Amino acid sequence: MVLERRMTGVFTRKQMLIAKRLFVFCVVGLVAFQARAYDSEIFRPYLHFRSAEFNTVWGVNDGWGFALGANLNRHFGIELAIDTYEHSLYEDVLDGIGEEAVFSLVPQMRLRYPFANDRWTVYGLFGLGPGFLQFNDRKGNAFGAEIEADGVRLVTAVGVGLEYFVADNVTFNLEGKYMWIQDLEGSVDGRRYDIDMSAPLLTMGVRAYFIENHKRPLLLEESAIRNRFYFGVRYGGSVLLDDQWAEGVSLSPEVSANFSRINDFGSMTLGVDVGRDWGIELSGDFTEYTLNVDPYGAIGEYSVYTIVPHLRLRWPIKNGRWVPYVMAGMGVTYAEFNDRKPVGLGVPVAASGFSPAVSAGAGFEYFIARNFSVNTDVRYLYTWDQKIEAANVPERSGDFSSINFYFGFRLYLWEF
Repeated sequence: MVLERRMTGVFTRKQMLIAKRLFVFCVVGLVAFQARAYDSEIFRPYLHFRSAEFNTVWGVNDGWGFALGANLNRHFGIELAIDTYEHSLYEDVLDGIGEEAVFSLVPQMRLRYPFANDRWTVYGLFGLGPGFLQFNDRKGNAFGAEIEADGVRLVTAVGVGLEYFVADNVTFNLEGKYMWIQDLEGSVDGRRYDIDMSAPLLTMGVRAYFIENHKRPLLLEESAIRNRFYFGVRYGGSVLLDDQWAEGVSLSPEVSANFSRINDFGSMTLGVDVGRDWGIELSGDFTEYTLNVDPYGAIGEYSVYTIVPHLRLRWPIKNGRWVPYVMAGMGVTYAEFNDRKPVGLGVPVAASGFSPAVSAGAGFEYFIARNFSVNTDVRYLYTWDQKIEAANVPERSGDFSSINFYFGFRLYLWEF
């Protein structure tokens, strides 16, 4: 028998970032007027980030990808691609039972063909590598059932892509590929099933090359310092500083948290550097915790979305190659309860809404090229007036704080 996957609707609980990502990529497209942007024959390493969030229309949830690679010459390239996504699983007796996550690590070869004065490049790709499958987010229908659905399987990736050079070393790209994944044998209460997690992935993203065709001076190496717009992508971890949220209510790391204490933390940014020393940055962050309510225990998950405008004070050194900075801001947090656990079955819970948040931190970035930097941040986040009502307990308000750390990149694509 085959454990079924079905479409779960266009939107899922983690899709709140779709509009933001689409906006970011549209902004990239709007700067396509930049001069001297084209492909080349030289060896150029790159970083590639892509989003597959809109793939929910055919049942692929929470999809995104990342790659490190290099163009070896005009027509050939190699890369190490990471792709992750989830499918909802359905079984003939219990119906919806949970989600199956895929994390693949695939070396890929790219065959490239630049055209239209090398401003456009079409390519094909092929790769083989391991895929790691894990069952998670058990649903109410499956509470108490014995489910086995974890394993490692062979992944074959075949696809095509199209990229457009919006800057000398930056492309906006669309990529479609099919991820064929060897069936995984799983079971539900002893009933054996073949789990097929193969899926098409349609992504859009950006590829940032470490080397420019025409090397330009860093911003501070010129006499006139210009303002410039950027966007960034960051990934890191979140560590709670206080577990007690309110009386009888606490937060703890997710079961899947790294090293038992560090939650995954994703972030995207839009910002403007103003002159030499100042900047304004809008950060959108997401993470999840486990929600614990006395006397039941861990009743489900608590998703936290934070949007904070930050003021950045920067100290460029080494002609602007290195830029330490501090930042602080105040914004808003939206949180929601989801993915109820077995002990929370039948417990009425109301724990969604907006609350204020403040954030402060420091970091530094290193400019690989004039318009491309890698960065690391450490930030303190405090949010309060979080509301919760559970079982027969009256509504309570609470607060919590965390330390969040990130690694990421910024692309500076518009100077003015």
